[in-house]
Amino acid sequence: MVAERWLGLTHFRLNTLRESILGCFGSYWQPPLNPPEDAPMCRMLGVVSAQPRAFALLLEQAPHNMALLSEKHPDGWGIAVGQPEGSWKTHRSVQRALGDPDFHEFAMFARGDIIVVHVRQKTQGDIKLENTHPFESAPWVFTHNGTVKNTNYLRANISEYRRSRILGDTDSECLFAFLLTRIDTVLATNGAEHPDTEAALRAATRELAQVRELGTASFLLSNGRALYAHRLGAPLFLLQRGEASEFVCTECARNPCIAVTTEPLTDEDWLPLRDGDLVRISKDTHPTWTKL
Repeated sequence: MVAERWLGLTHFRLNTLRESILGCFGSYWQPPLNPPEDAPMCRMLGVVSAQPRAFALLLEQAPHNMALLSEKHPDGWGIAVGQPEGSWKTHRSVQRALGDPDFHEFAMFARGDIIVVHVRQKTQGDIKLENTHPFESAPWVFTHNGTVKNTNYLRANISEYRRSRILGDTDSECLFAFLLTRIDTVLATNGAEHPDTEAALRAATRELAQVRELGTASFLLSNGRALYAHRLGAPLFLLQRGEASEFVCTECARNPCIAVTTEPLTDEDWLPLRDGDLVRISKDTHPTWTKL
């Protein structure tokens, strides 16, 4: 009897400790909905938090975490973690995330207020570091999901400066260079949340939507102050957590966050973005999202 009580108390304490450690998504994490048959080629995740936080749960501790997703998306991984001063801590690898000691170490100690994560299943470009997301051009980081088929259009509309900074041979990096070329035209590459920057980005996404046989151009783009999510072809879903959430979560009440990802990660009501949507998720005491 004493042993049973001790085991029961120990189990309760371990569960309580686990919820405390896991924080934001804790014990409310559930297996995802079944992805559609035409599921996108890669997986990506972005989270904006009111204050710096750990991300180990999202990356490898949850039942449907980014490491497990790499079983079907084995061609490399990358994580960019935004720091309060606006810089990025970025790590990329050509290894499968699941079982990679570097992924485990980075996942355990990554801490920041914005995170952008990608696990790759290649469609264009070899498996090499230069082709691994997130791509970075200070202050911007970028991940892409899907395949841009009409890369000729992108290449014809990339400035010489941005073309010279392309290191790999993927459609994704070309898309990044295309977007930065459009942002460069308003001289707003300092990362500030400037109306002209967002106007240029909105115009660029509308331009992409008009390109014949473009392909898929869903992406996450961040300057360390805001996260921009765009859906074109491949699905994106958004979830906001905080004091008004439908469950009790002390971490979320203290440190609200907004997540955007390629498929629902829990059984909650994730908001599906509509094709063509461009959303800004801003850091604040309570992160907010706005359709641009």
